[in-house]
Amino acid sequence: MSLIVSYSGAMLAAWASMGGFCLRSDAIRSRQRWTKFSIDDKQRYAYGATLLCLLSLGLLWLSVQPSFALILWVVLHGVAGVVIAFCLPYASRALTRSFAYSAAASLCSLCLLFIIGV
Repeated sequence: MSLIVSYSGAMLAAWASMGGFCLRSDAIRSRQRWTKFSIDDKQRYAYGATLLCLLSLGLLWLSVQPSFALILWVVLHGVAGVVIAFCLPYASRALTRSFAYSAAASLCSLCLLFIIGV
């Protein structure tokens, strides 16, 4: 599998999983004036986000050594999660902008790690 394809897939899966975990929050949903989730909806989002986390780890695992894949995975989720967590309190209506900042930060960190790793 091409490294670029697997790294891009891992980045998108990590970004979507962090967004899925963040969008489960009732505080964020009420700030965006969305309806609150039921318990079943929250569980579905948690299962989906967990599967996306595992997908990103699997894609990295296939493309590089397992020890380096774990390091990449932790850094990628850390960067995506931190940027989303820092941007969401300031996102009154511009939720898409916050996720765009997170995607850009994830892409930059993944490109740097790709350059370092290769």
